[in-house]
Amino acid sequence: MTTHAGSVSSEELQLSTHREEVEAVIDSLAVEGSVRFTQLPESDQGLMWIFKYGTVRVFVVMSGETDDDTLTIWAPVLKLPVAPDKSTALFEQLLRSNWLETWEARFCLREDEVALHTMRTLDSIDPAEISRAITIVATLADEYDEVLIEQFGGGAP
Repeated sequence: MTTHAGSVSSEELQLSTHREEVEAVIDSLAVEGSVRFTQLPESDQGLMWIFKYGTVRVFVVMSGETDDDTLTIWAPVLKLPVAPDKSTALFEQLLRSNWLETWEARFCLREDEVALHTMRTLDSIDPAEISRAITIVATLADEYDEVLIEQFGGGAP
């Protein structure tokens, strides 16, 4: 095969791995020096990144790199319990926000915290979807955390 100056080799045409795509997005969003990385202890192939974005910590987990594996992103926004007289109003607001404001992310309960969360299989995922998922969770969590704590009590996670 003949190559011409300025042409791209077959090695350069290879797509980056999902891991490289996740790391590029995190590098663009994270507060400098805040990224931590670990291999999940219960998995040979699971990977986890934790980084700070604004006032929240964002967790990104890839269970592996096959099409059947998942990309899971969450960011805690509020530590429970909230003021007892406000818990119903909190959960109503979170459900309404899930319907109208959180795009692909959703508020959920994770242990004793309210978190924003999204999850998707890696099958046919592209770099833009990875970027969008991480960005949505990080920016919405940063937008909601202080407002929810002020409005409903509870604490910072």
